[in-house]
Parts: sequence; structure tokens; C-alpha cells
Amino acid sequence: SRPACSTTCKRRASITSAASTRSTWSNGPCRWASDRSSGPCPANAKCSCPNISAAPSDGWRPLGFPTANGGVWPHSTAWYILALQSCGKTDEAVEFLKKTLTLDGIAQSPMGQPAMYEYRFADTSSPDFGKIDKPSFLWAGGFYLNVLYRLFGITENEWNISVSKPRPSNFDSAGFSLAFGSQKNILIKGRGETLHSWMSGNENVSSLVFPVDAVQSTQCEIEFGAAHDPYLESVNAILYSARYIEKTKLLECVVSSFQGHAVTAKIVGAKKAKTIMVDGKRVKNVRRSRNGDGSETLNVNFVGTEKKQHLRIVY
Repeated sequence: SRPACSTTCKRRASITSAASTRSTWSNGPCRWASDRSSGPCPANAKCSCPNISAAPSDGWRPLGFPTANGGVWPHSTAWYILALQSCGKTDEAVEFLKKTLTLDGIAQSPMGQPAMYEYRFADTSSPDFGKIDKPSFLWAGGFYLNVLYRLFGITENEWNISVSKPRPSNFDSAGFSLAFGSQKNILIKGRGETLHSWMSGNENVSSLVFPVDAVQSTQCEIEFGAAHDPYLESVNAILYSARYIEKTKLLECVVSSFQGHAVTAKIVGAKKAKTIMVDGKRVKNVRRSRNGDGSETLNVNFVGTEKKQHLRIVY
């Protein structure tokens, strides 16, 4: 059983498993939590208080911190890395990944046992600072793989998956497998942020978004560099296909969403677009911007439907 609670509450409570209790922690007098009630701490309540002096055990750590509040957890580290990426700080995210989640980075840290862990001791005044608990923890490895895919490979939203941007600047290539329809072997290479080419099997794809018609291919080679042909960079809709026809200077993207949805398609082209149409009608809501390399970015806005729509841009 646990020691008596401090100051305000003098009742005793037994330690219960994490599956059967919800404990509330604060810096004030003891508070308690149960599934259905709250208020003054009754007898035999599932109770926690902030000033416990308990010997370390499987459930408790020095200074009275439970494992959930007193350790560094790998998913929190992964979320921080993804937050850096979302702010455009991809290189900083990669460096933090190398220091905190790779086996080499962990091994070089305090008490660094090279392993995927459930959590690490975070109290800098403790001789156990940095100690790893539960090495070879599988969901920690899962978060590590998720971060690798997001930084070097693909990102996702509620509509589609696409090649991650901005890309790490110190890496020339990244190879990985991806289950998208059939399992694919994907190689991303080159430098910069603009698409040079994408070969899906023997077909050219004019998009950074994975189209549905590419589900059957097993090999994809994506190269970044100078923009050669116009391509779709992003769209908040389902993408079925994206192809540029050199003979007619036409980029066609086939999409669908739902009735009344505000669709925005972002297009990058080396030259200025001449006409922009959806299902044969000229699109009026278009924002153009010129990039530093002379290419043009279009933000094309139109009303979506549940049926397939054909976005056609002539250069």
C-alpha cells in the first residue's frame, strides 16, 4: 500500500494498475480521480498526491514521479520532430532525429543503451539520468519509422498522400517500400524542391501527389531538380491521374471530392499557363505567382463534385 497522503488528506489508498485508475497530479493538496466522481477524497479512493517519497519500483521512480510524468517518451520526441518539419525546419528536424531516435544518437547520450525504448529517465539530478526503460519497445520503433517516412518519403492528409516537402538538404536520395495498392519500391533522388520527373513503371506522372491510377505499379523513381514539365504539387481532393501531354502542351488532372467542396489545386510550370479550365469551363478564381527560378505557380480554385472532374491547363 502507499504512504498516507500529505497535508490535506490523511487517508490511505492502495496502488492500482494503470488500466483501472486515472490519477490527477498537481502541486497542491491531494486530489483524486475515479471513473464517475470527483470531490473530497473519500476512504479507499484511487488516490494520488504530489509529495510521495516512494522507493523506485516498476511503477514509481525517484522523487515520486510516476513513469508517465517523469520520463522522456519516444512519441513525444517524434511529435516534436514532425512539428519542426511542419514549420519548414526540415534540416533541424533531421538533426534532432539523429541525436534522439537513432541508435547511434541514443548510444552517445547519457547512459545511452542503443535500443528503442519505452521511456528514459529525465531527472538531471539523478544518477539514473538517461537510463533506458524497456529496450526493444516495438511501438517506439514504429514512431521512428513514421518519422523517417515523413521526413524523407511521403506525407498524408485526409485526401491523398504525396512526396514530402520541404526535403532534407543534406541527402541526395532516399529509398523505401510503400503499400499503395500493390507494394512499391520507391526511390527519391536529386536536390531542390521542384519535381523534374516521376516514372511510375513505364508511365510518366506529372504530380507530387500519388494518383489512384498508379496503384498497380511496383517501381517508382522520383527525381527533383529543374522543373521540366508542369506538374501538380498539391490538391485537396482525390487524384485519379495527372499527365502532361507534350504534343498539345496540356496538363490534365482528374479529381473528385464532394458536392460544394472548395477545391484548391497547386500547379507548378516552367512557363506561363495560357488557359485553365474545369470540365470545359474557364476557371476565374486563379492566383498566379512567379518563383525565383522563373517558373510559375498557380493556385486554381473551383467547386468540387462527387463525380470526376477534369482540370485542364494549356501552356
